[in-house]
Amino acid sequence: MPFAWHGPPCDRVLSWEIVGNARFLEGGVEKTRVENAGPVAVLPKGVPGQSLITAKVRICNRQTVTATVRFGTVSLVAEPVYTYSVSPSEPHINPCGLFVGDTAVLYLRADGVDPAHIHWSTRSGAVALGANTTGALLIEQTISGASPGTDTVSANIDHLWGAGPPKYNLTVYAPEPPVPVHFMFICDNNGNHAGSASDIPGLISGANQIWRQAGMSFSLASVSYVTNSIWHSNSVIEPTQQEILNAMSGTGGLEVYFVPRITFRGNVPAANGTNGMLVTSGISSRTFAHELGHCCGLPDIYDVHPESSQVKIEGTVSQARLPLDWNNGPGPEEYYERGLQQSLLVKRLLMYGYTGGGSDLTAGPVYGVKRNYSINNHPVGVGNLNRNPMHQ
Repeated sequence: MPFAWHGPPCDRVLSWEIVGNARFLEGGVEKTRVENAGPVAVLPKGVPGQSLITAKVRICNRQTVTATVRFGTVSLVAEPVYTYSVSPSEPHINPCGLFVGDTAVLYLRADGVDPAHIHWSTRSGAVALGANTTGALLIEQTISGASPGTDTVSANIDHLWGAGPPKYNLTVYAPEPPVPVHFMFICDNNGNHAGSASDIPGLISGANQIWRQAGMSFSLASVSYVTNSIWHSNSVIEPTQQEILNAMSGTGGLEVYFVPRITFRGNVPAANGTNGMLVTSGISSRTFAHELGHCCGLPDIYDVHPESSQVKIEGTVSQARLPLDWNNGPGPEEYYERGLQQSLLVKRLLMYGYTGGGSDLTAGPVYGVKRNYSINNHPVGVGNLNRNPMHQ
């Protein structure tokens, strides 16, 4: 950034000196002292901190004076695609949306910034600002949904030069009727089956904690049991799976079938079909929420194709790779963590194709690998949802 002496035209800057990590840049060379220069370019360097810049000036060929100012190098991290907690007792960090009356927490790391110099604001008022918690570096700003609509929450920082404030784009949703989900347990002749009806409330509530960021929820519509020893014994066979998936139809919602074991490109805890979802015992609420994403039309996304290690993504995040989930950052990566690899960001997503993925639903498409081997921006976000899913 440029530094200049502002005084009468007859003033002459004799020298500039800098103490700290920052440096002057003169002719492509970094220096701590520059002589006989008017404006001078200052290059932030090193870790966040304060540098002192002193100008020695002759005032209109008379007296010589010095003036010193502080120059702060700061680091800002505001990652809309970060994490979304599935626990109702934990803050929901960096969502892409929330219900009217719902609350969430926005995450900002501001190294080298005085918290008193950060002022939060909203664009439309659909989001209401609450209290914030300030630690040594981490600021957690509470927000709530005030009225339906889109909004942008900005963390405005005093004296920030050359960059706009970090921003979070959000949608506030009016409550809608939940999507009904029907569950069926496939039993053997002795009544044995995978899973338990007592698991269902936890699956529903856990999925709803995740899906609230998309303004959607799901409800338990029915639980039933079917005795069929052939289905129970052969749930890994595709034709049998198709028979099971046709056990319920015309329910007006989604159908979930508990079976002992599923084979779908290997043993998996869940698989989704046109006519329903197959799950096994011990399925997590995150996996259940992921399968609900498929019900709503979202594909899997990977950092490396599960069947070919040669098909993979490389490089850092950028606005082009997640255009609707950017943060107003000025550089190729900011305000995401500097050097953050796109492969790591993909693993934060609910639609990451493995059970170890995250719970974040993005606002829009994200760059990654799809099952069909294509590497592109894929529709894994809220903007691509079918909000009225229904199995055939």
